[in-house]
Amino acid sequence: MEIEKSKDFNSLKDDVKFGEVALAPPTMKFAPRRAPTNKPKTLHLNSMMEGSGKLKKRKEMSEAECEAHDTERQRAIDAYRMIKKRKELKNQTG
Repeated sequence: MEIEKSKDFNSLKDDVKFGEVALAPPTMKFAPRRAPTNKPKTLHLNSMMEGSGKLKKRKEMSEAECEAHDTERQRAIDAYRMIKKRKELKNQTG
């Protein structure tokens, strides 16, 4: 009986007059039942880096700050590569 009801679209007719224009598509005012929530993900790399400092342009940094920035940047790159290497090894073994 449910199959018959789903095939019966006769009750779902709209009265559209000649020349009527739709200005926008219909909008949904609710989320689908199993819609994913938009929670920001906490990245493993962020937890390893223990917070980044203020953002400055390289021109505005002193030489000591540039060197500290470069070492921190290299540390982040090495951590990222280590994570990727672990994932690759894990995928190869199992």
